Amino acid sequence: MIREYEESSSLSRNNSFIFSLEIYRLYTFRARSFIKELLTALDENTTGWRHVIDEATKFSMQLMYLKKDIGATLSEITLAAFWHILQTRGINKFNINKLIKVSREKLKRRVLYRRILKILSRIRLMELNFSAYREVVNIILTTIPKLINDRFLFMKYKHGFNPNEFFYYIENVRRIAIRIANEIPRNLISGKSRRVIAAICIYIADKILSKEYGVKPVLSAKVLENYLGVSQFTILRRYKTIYSALINTGILNV
Repeated sequence: MIREYEESSSLSRNNSFIFSLEIYRLYTFRARSFIKELLTALDENTTGWRHVIDEATKFSMQLMYLKKDIGATLSEITLAAFWHILQTRGINKFNINKLIKVSREKLKRRVLYRRILKILSRIRLMELNFSAYREVVNIILTTIPKLINDRFLFMKYKHGFNPNEFFYYIENVRRIAIRIANEIPRNLISGKSRRVIAAICIYIADKILSKEYGVKPVLSAKVLENYLGVSQFTILRRYKTIYSALINTGILNV
């Protein structure tokens, strides 16, 4: 059965590291304290870094599953999170080697360079995957209202639906398409056109739902070509690969 998409999911959406509220608060306190100590050791006034400290601390909490996954220490995770936030904000005041050196020599923290690189590699992979899924879902969300308001599309299929039924049908297509998008294997979405993937998700969702309604599919590849600006032939050529992958992983009940 395909899982419900969580629009508020974090970068660590595919991980299940869970800890109690007490431990969460403790880790948060320690991460924040470490960043402040590090900045102080770098002769920085921590007051001016408040927003960076807050952002890095929150992000480090999303990465705490790496304590179990790769045996990373809290200091390593926090340092990698801090470095990542610096990079995303365009702050190039420190290099990673200096941060590691200060952490080890001045603060006496257990920080290994190779593990920092491994954590940063995980962050890049998570961002790539999260960004791809988010883009596909956003395209689906902006396309569905246009389909609902397509008078020509409704008139073409009015024999099978009244206006309310047509609205709910397309809304259900949206719901299923988002769930499909969330379940596509990473290798089939990474590096591919987001608009093509979104079109295929909608196309497959329509096929699934039309069977439940006992009607012919409403959203042809040609219709989706008009709305998403991707070739209908590309949709038809690629959708079977994704559909088969979803079946093979047991995501779809077919």
